[in-house]
Amino acid sequence: MTAAVDLWRAALARLPPGALVGSGAFADTGIDAPVWLALTRVSECTLALADADLVAERAAGHPGNEHALLLATQMVAHRARTWRDAAVRRHARTLLDAAVGPACDSPLRCAGGKVGGAGQRW
Repeated sequence: MTAAVDLWRAALARLPPGALVGSGAFADTGIDAPVWLALTRVSECTLALADADLVAERAAGHPGNEHALLLATQMVAHRARTWRDAAVRRHARTLLDAAVGPACDSPLRCAGGKVGGAGQRW
């Protein structure tokens, strides 16, 4: 897997942003999750990411990882408008629910009772 990660990093360094739309296919690889999440997120391909549903599914298993949260947010905010969108949204919801936890079942509670407060998590 080291060679695959090195190749991916080299491609990111040399190719223009968005050139790695096929990187979603790497969701099924054995690359360690933290490395895979970071590389997938910086690949800047969320608008046309191949296998977006698989990417969202794998990211959903890592609610404590900042790259997973940002990746899911990007995928929902900039969805590709394909038949995979429903699965992407479902996995992103699972991820975000797990990250927020049961104590934050409402935006006001997460914000400490202040909409737009410093403790805002939504």
